Amino acid sequence: MLGHIAAMIYAIQGSLSAEEILARTLGSLAWQLYYGLFVAAIPVHWAIGMRVIVHEVLR
Repeated sequence: MLGHIAAMIYAIQGSLSAEEILARTLGSLAWQLYYGLFVAAIPVHWAIGMRVIVHEVLR
């Protein structure tokens, strides 16, 4: 998550457009793997959070 935030700050401070960001990242296997992992973690995190919420509500 910190890597994602750092990348966003870098992009904002560099005044990069969405087109420029995509041009830099789409050709990079490292970026694709990094963000692929980030996207894959979303449903896992959601499922854990929902399990806790359901457990609290139904208690």
